[in-house]
Amino acid sequence: MAKQRLMTAMDTKQMLVMLYPDLKVTESDTPVEQGENAIFGTYIDDDDVPVSLCAVDWAFAANMGSALTMVPPQTAAAAAESGQFSDIVMGNVREVFNILSRVYMDGSSPHLRFAEVRVSRGELAASELPVIEGCAARLDMEFTVPDYGSGKCSLITL
Repeated sequence: MAKQRLMTAMDTKQMLVMLYPDLKVTESDTPVEQGENAIFGTYIDDDDVPVSLCAVDWAFAANMGSALTMVPPQTAAAAAESGQFSDIVMGNVREVFNILSRVYMDGSSPHLRFAEVRVSRGELAASELPVIEGCAARLDMEFTVPDYGSGKCSLITL
């Protein structure tokens, strides 16, 4: 299988800065996919084979998803604690996952595209688990959205 490329935390920030002008992105040492509150974006290649995952914690989903459409920060904080997200917030998280598909590609890497949101590790399809088990590259980050808070994100690829 062809290896995807991962960009840097700064590249990731640059992709999202138009939506989140004051976004802060730093590298982290926390792998999100092992946590109980991980939400996954799955990415597939042109043959519909899973090749990459983006795992985010509830705080990332709540803060990034809420800030995009100005859902009140208090509502985001409650969602970050409970893991209960409105359809609007989850739609926004889906859009962030879609934008992040570009983090896995450059001019020489194979094409991939965003496929699905999985709201827990238990929902990952059997065909998606090898991405975690066979991880060839990863980037763990913390995102801070002013007035909302911080959340963690792990980009994983074969």
